[in-house]
Amino acid sequence: ASKVSAKGNMKKHRIVPPPGAEPLSYAVAIIIRELRLAKGWTPEKLGKASGLTRQCIEQTEKHQTAPKLNTTARIVRAFKKQMSRVIRYAESRLKR
Repeated sequence: ASKVSAKGNMKKHRIVPPPGAEPLSYAVAIIIRELRLAKGWTPEKLGKASGLTRQCIEQTEKHQTAPKLNTTARIVRAFKKQMSRVIRYAESRLKR
C-alpha cells in the first residue's frame, strides 16, 4: 500500500500487477485509489464528482472489471488531472 505523508505527498512504489492482469489498466486502478485516498474522499464522493456510481468506483479501484476509457477519463477529470499524465505516471510506476 502507498504511504501518504502529512503533506499528502505520495511515496512512489513500484506497482506489480497480479498474474493475468493487464499491467497498465491495473496500475491506473491503483493510482485512482491513491488519488481518492489522498483527497480524503469516499468512493461515494468520487462517484458523485465523476457522475458514476459508488459500485463503479469500487470495481475500478479493485480492478474487478476493466473500465472503459470514458469511465477512467471521468474519474481522472474529477481529480482535475489529465489522462495522459496519469497514464505516463502509471507507466513509470510499472517500470521502477
